[in-house]
Amino acid sequence: MGVSVLIDQEGRAWPANDAALARRLGYADARRDPIRFAVEERGLIHIRSVEDGIRVTVQPGAFSRVALAGALQTLNDLAPTRLLLVSGAGAARQVELFTSVFAFIERAEQLAKGPPIEVKVPRYSVPRSLRNLATPPFAMVRPIIDLWKDRRGELGEEVFRALSLGGVSRRMYLLRQPPGSSRLVTEHCAAGVSFLRPCEGLLMIGREFHEMPDRDYGAWVAEAYASALWGRRLRLESVRSLIRTSAATTLRTRYDRVLMPWRSGTDQFVMGISIEREAPTSV
Repeated sequence: MGVSVLIDQEGRAWPANDAALARRLGYADARRDPIRFAVEERGLIHIRSVEDGIRVTVQPGAFSRVALAGALQTLNDLAPTRLLLVSGAGAARQVELFTSVFAFIERAEQLAKGPPIEVKVPRYSVPRSLRNLATPPFAMVRPIIDLWKDRRGELGEEVFRALSLGGVSRRMYLLRQPPGSSRLVTEHCAAGVSFLRPCEGLLMIGREFHEMPDRDYGAWVAEAYASALWGRRLRLESVRSLIRTSAATTLRTRYDRVLMPWRSGTDQFVMGISIEREAPTSV
């Protein structure tokens, strides 16, 4: 039997068609869908079964973190293998796919009202399903992914031409692993990231990737790149991290990264393209 429940601002679950809830919410216009009214106007979270998983509908900035906690309890009980997050309405509507409740909550927490939950560890990453690459936030990287598939990971000039379009190269790192070495040498450094000054990015060229102002962060990211290179597979991850800059500032960052292994001659390469999910803030 299918599930269709609304989670209110206090985290309580109600049947989506509950008349008492509709009265409590002030629903009085029969011309409007009552569930859309509850989500868009009153900040409730709608959870319902779909063919091969669970669909969760929210209005960004309208639902509370308490409501999100209640949704988590319901989702843990349902234990879905696929979660579809639908946020916003009309032209602003976005759809994202998740294969774990943890990854879903990590994303949904960004959309709740109120200040973000403080990071309890300096940095962590969450693997995400590659099906998310078909959603709007990843539109700029899809041409590169298509080339990676068509060329079977062979790095050529047409790849670099594609990277120059749409500002992708400003969010891209390219690391080279020389033959017989485990070193990852920086070939291209993203110019559009906020924690590196332009001069610092230029100084990284030809040096090992971890040699950035925040060595701990650099080593942690280099490990992820090395793992993607070793696995020879496309990877998508959501990242939350605190990063120290050379100006003695610590930034809170949240972004998605697409990791792609490439080859050219006897050299192996790994490319990382990051997509900001919110502007970095100082802590």
